[in-house]
Amino acid sequence: GWSDKKLAHAGFGDASQNSENKKAVIEKLRRELSPELVSRLDEVIIFPPLDKEKLCKIAESLLDAFTKRCIAKGITVDVKSGVAEKAVEMSDFQMGARALISTVKKEIENRVSEFALSNPDVPIEIFINDGSICVSSPLHAK
Repeated sequence: GWSDKKLAHAGFGDASQNSENKKAVIEKLRRELSPELVSRLDEVIIFPPLDKEKLCKIAESLLDAFTKRCIAKGITVDVKSGVAEKAVEMSDFQMGARALISTVKKEIENRVSEFALSNPDVPIEIFINDGSICVSSPLHAK
């Protein structure tokens, strides 16, 4: 399978190993896929890993976009400091942005949606309390 140690971090490892990883990925593709499918690949691109700072910027962008979508629907959402960083900590850092997007949807967007449905017409805060992401209203006692 695709679990070869040499390929374990293909695309997510040390940038100096990208050339070696690219060759290993291409060889693995040739062994595992039919020649017809491999011939359809124009290029193999190995991306450098996303560090925590970049993932935090992505999380902030995701939360900003979510807040704007909420505002467009008449829902006031205030994301407090530390929420983006906590979302990054909760996601699988090795898996990059996809895991972060999933974490933001599950831990924040879904919970805000449920809260908004149960508490219509109240402002919503997303904050950190005791190391956890919390969703509540400033009108409710924390």
